[in-house]
Amino acid sequence: ERKADRERSRSPHVESLARQIGDARLYEEITLAGNPEPGVADCIDMGEAYLESGDPQSALSWLMRVPTDVSFQSDRRDLLLVATHTKLGNKPEAEEVVWRMFRRSRNAESFKLLLETIGPNQRDRVIDDEAKLILETAGLSYDDADFLVMCNRIEEAETYLLERVTKLDGHHYGALNRLATAMEADRRCLPASIIYRVLLESILAHAISKYYAHGVRYLLKIDQLAQGLTEWRKFVPHETYVAQLRQTHARKSSFWTLYEGQRARGSRRR
Repeated sequence: ERKADRERSRSPHVESLARQIGDARLYEEITLAGNPEPGVADCIDMGEAYLESGDPQSALSWLMRVPTDVSFQSDRRDLLLVATHTKLGNKPEAEEVVWRMFRRSRNAESFKLLLETIGPNQRDRVIDDEAKLILETAGLSYDDADFLVMCNRIEEAETYLLERVTKLDGHHYGALNRLATAMEADRRCLPASIIYRVLLESILAHAISKYYAHGVRYLLKIDQLAQGLTEWRKFVPHETYVAQLRQTHARKSSFWTLYEGQRARGSRRR
């Protein structure tokens, strides 16, 4: 019976009314009545409720209950922490949180928030330091590669990607297409070609014919980019690569038929 009472007291409608009237303490009572041991989402919700009601100190006490290494709703928690520390005038603590958010995911939004907090005059220093840090990190992060491109550090982005080719995964076709396009736009034919190879090989490995049109588009891109390349460094030259590709995927006749047809049409248009 007590459990049933708790469940009834945790009615979403009652919670919503408590939030709407700005009574954070009532919202806390309702939440704890339904769950005496609040989880991560509960703690963040109560922190948000107290912040909205104009009590940042109580908001901070609830938000700080969530460990910083918990990934669940981490961005939401940290955004609330930044707002709470700002309300309390805790500038060093707010900066610590925005740095944590930025290092977790270097993207346009986290970079903007970082500069708003530490000052826009720090932009060039941050880019220089972060580019160096990214290149020194052994793993691969598509966010980090995008960050380098976004900051017009294309040469560093090229180095970063070519040194981590074995870690590129064709399943991340959105990120890879975006990076290949950026490399191509800057006339960096080698990294663009290598990224398109990864995308092509992923499609051929899965052997799903409805995606062959995309694979053909990638191979035609690779053909085109090869015309501007004379130095392949440690990578297999284009003609050898295509020969190996034909041998490995010789049985995928529908792909090669589609490719030859597209290539012939392209030649006639030229």
